[in-house]
Amino acid sequence: MLWSYYSNDCCGYNIEFKKEELLKHLNKDEKFGVLNGKVIYKVEQQKEIIIKILQKEYESYIASQTISDHIFELFEIYSLFFKNELFAPEEESRIVFWDYKLNESVPIDIRKKYKPKFREKNNLIVPYIERNFPEEGISSICIGPKSNTYTTQKSIKNFLETNDYSLNNIQVNSSEIPLRY
Repeated sequence: MLWSYYSNDCCGYNIEFKKEELLKHLNKDEKFGVLNGKVIYKVEQQKEIIIKILQKEYESYIASQTISDHIFELFEIYSLFFKNELFAPEEESRIVFWDYKLNESVPIDIRKKYKPKFREKNNLIVPYIERNFPEEGISSICIGPKSNTYTTQKSIKNFLETNDYSLNNIQVNSSEIPLRY
């Protein structure tokens, strides 16, 4: 029951996205690469990927006698999609913004525009990039099982309408998971 793990006392929201529409919108941004894929939980699969990267890098080294700097970037990228096998029931997919275009050659005003913001989570300072989601990229919003259904649904619908989202295109519903104490 993931509500109990990832929400505050089974209250919260689950946003269902339309993957292709969302990615189409996110890929319009020229400053970030957008990576997406399923999380890899099995250690053997993770090892296979690392071995393939190392083999390709070794072959490149033999041919050119130089080590490419991008090997570290590849490890960093793939690590974003690796997770401990104990989390496999989540069946998680991820969308990751990769700031490969934000380097010294990009004008300072653009770099400042995309400067990450920070929030506190579990006593850590976590960076994030604020993004708008297009209406056509959102399918539904599900409300957690302990939320006051009527009031919460009204507040979500009010929020959507205030931000120019059409209630005809986005379903707002409540979790049907029964809770027992």
